[in-house]
Amino acid sequence: MDLNITRPSAIGARSMTTRQLTMRLEVPTYDQYSTDVGGYLSDHRASRALFHYYVTARAAYERIEDPIKVEQVGQYGHVIGEGTKHNFHQLFASVALIYNVEPEEMTKYWMEVDMQAGALGLPLLPDAEWLRFNKVPEIQTNGEDNA
Repeated sequence: MDLNITRPSAIGARSMTTRQLTMRLEVPTYDQYSTDVGGYLSDHRASRALFHYYVTARAAYERIEDPIKVEQVGQYGHVIGEGTKHNFHQLFASVALIYNVEPEEMTKYWMEVDMQAGALGLPLLPDAEWLRFNKVPEIQTNGEDNA
């Protein structure tokens, strides 16, 4: 990932310079779960990104799902409210960013991720829009029959 950063060339300098900085992010590829070796994850980056989101989100969800632990998890909120939902949305978007894929592309791979989780004996994320981001908004017809 290349970043262009403009900053003063020296302390107290009046002119600004632009420097090209390169940042290398290493992300898990989960090759051990690839279809090439008997797993369920395809070679698409979005598939691997979604699996990474699943692993991270599942761990966070387990912390807030248990009412006894909820009070210890301040950053996720004390109830599953809008703040918590926003945090999972930000996590989803952040994972897409670091894997350099579009979030919408990731949502196409839930079947692979669920199959891989099942093969590993891991619980699935609940089928809630604020966790999976895979629902298509329903079309409102206001009671009119369009047939």
